[in-house]
Amino acid sequence: MDGVAAPPHGLTAPPAAEDPAALPRLRRRAAVLWLAVAVPVNALIFLGRQLWGSDQRPLIDDAFMHWDGRWFMTIARDGYSYTPGQQSNVAFAPAFPIVSKGVSWVVGSLPLAMVLTAATFGLVGFLLVATWFGRRESVATSRSVLLLFALYPFTVYLTGIPYSEPLYLATAVGAFLALESDRPLLAGLLGLVTTATRVTGVALAAGLVVMAVARCGAVRAATAEDRTAGPADGWRWGRVVVAPGRLRLRDAWVLLSWVGIGLWMAHFQDKFGDPVLFSNGNFGAPGRWLTEPSIRTLFKVQYFETLTTEIPAYVITTTVHGILAVLAIALMPAVVRRYGVAYGVFCGVIIVMSWMTSGAFQSFGRYLLVAFPLFGPVALWADRTPLRMVWLPRFFAVGLFGATLMWANGHWLS
Repeated sequence: MDGVAAPPHGLTAPPAAEDPAALPRLRRRAAVLWLAVAVPVNALIFLGRQLWGSDQRPLIDDAFMHWDGRWFMTIARDGYSYTPGQQSNVAFAPAFPIVSKGVSWVVGSLPLAMVLTAATFGLVGFLLVATWFGRRESVATSRSVLLLFALYPFTVYLTGIPYSEPLYLATAVGAFLALESDRPLLAGLLGLVTTATRVTGVALAAGLVVMAVARCGAVRAATAEDRTAGPADGWRWGRVVVAPGRLRLRDAWVLLSWVGIGLWMAHFQDKFGDPVLFSNGNFGAPGRWLTEPSIRTLFKVQYFETLTTEIPAYVITTTVHGILAVLAIALMPAVVRRYGVAYGVFCGVIIVMSWMTSGAFQSFGRYLLVAFPLFGPVALWADRTPLRMVWLPRFFAVGLFGATLMWANGHWLS
């Protein structure tokens, strides 16, 4: 593996030795790439507001406060509310609106605060992704990853659109990096924010637990000696050895990551008498993007039903999401082999939860934005043939341009 340390016990892949000179250059490259994407994306959104917007609403509000952004704004402004049979803001997590509300006390405008919060964490997420790949891949591969990540069509959501993905990405990558640096308390605190940012934050919490257990050797791949003489520090279970005596008490700090969603549930229990209202409170409401997990959802019956009933733009968009979903599943073995089981759990839980709550692949491409390890195998595949690293970034860039135009024109994107 290029630039990747051999994973101990075969269960987790720690970062390779950090190149003191390469990482700062990669971070600078990430910052430049983020600016190169964010500036034209926001310029196009503001231009679209002039062409297609409403003169009745303030500039920031009219340009950015659509879809989830408006729901987040109601939470930050008025708190949670729920009316049975109607779509309500209980489906949206509290961390992003809480942070945005705090920023609004400084800048004096809630919509502006939400945009600034999203843009700031989008940049931080870029820098942390550069650090993560820079610690385990070659410089050339890391550069390819950053280019593809920057031009990925749904990276539009990391440039200032007030959605929760930037906060999720920054805290999730930060938590993994903290645990890899043997700082489980910091990892748990960052994970707490992640699980309070989206329900799929539990993917990060699960990944941290797996990583903590694997790093100390409490669960490891069985060696030839283990298979013949038996393990001296535990017992063998199939191809792995379980050695609970190796667990470290200080690693229990990663369990703090579950507190974020726990506090969210406690608030819903206190206010509405239903701790999981975020998962079932909107399924009875009208709306084509609200789908309860079921056999129909598993086999995407809704998607095939909408092929002849929905407008072409919606069919094209959901088809793109579906293609990305299938590709993400296909990339999972490569993620596990290259980066370890913890990152496989992280990406796998995101994919499974997104699949089972999206009846027609709605928003899948955006959900995958935070599953950052998936971009590694894509970049490695593209790097094998120079032509791929010519046409693939251009293909992504066209998609990013199209996604920005859709947002600027007020069309549902994700």
